[in-house]
Amino acid sequence: RMLYAETFDDTIPAEITTWNGDGFFKKAPVNWIEDAFNSDELWKYMKVKQGVHETLSYIKNSGVCNTMKICSIGKTRNLANKMDFIERNGLHKYFDDCIFVAKYSEHITMGKSFLDYNTLLFDDHHLNLSGVKYGVLYWDGRFKQWNEGYSGYAVNGWGEDMINMVEAIHYKL
Repeated sequence: RMLYAETFDDTIPAEITTWNGDGFFKKAPVNWIEDAFNSDELWKYMKVKQGVHETLSYIKNSGVCNTMKICSIGKTRNLANKMDFIERNGLHKYFDDCIFVAKYSEHITMGKSFLDYNTLLFDDHHLNLSGVKYGVLYWDGRFKQWNEGYSGYAVNGWGEDMINMVEAIHYKL
């Protein structure tokens, strides 16, 4: 959700603004959004968020970040769609590694504790930020109830705010 926009082209007339989407479509089943992200159809409408290429290019080429990785957890179809999206939109050129963890069970909990502790991690869910030295909540100006009460580092979208955070943490090290 950090790389792709949740607004779609004219073939879908509305903007999805919540993660689970309950109540967004009158006949949609509860928690339908996970099934949507595991389908191929939804990914046809995904667009790269404004500022992603410019921000990643700056961070990669500025020398403030030695290694950039993308990390995602999901079901295999969702991960395949994410990998295709990254490749199709030229985002792979910024990353030194892509780490995808297949989620086969609902018993897999939030968190990305398999990352090195000294990692600077951006994520849109505060529970994924534990286990790293510098966890930064990414948000796009819209309230997400799962982050209610979070009070750590945060950036509002791609661009100057994220670049400033990366530089500040880099020089703090």
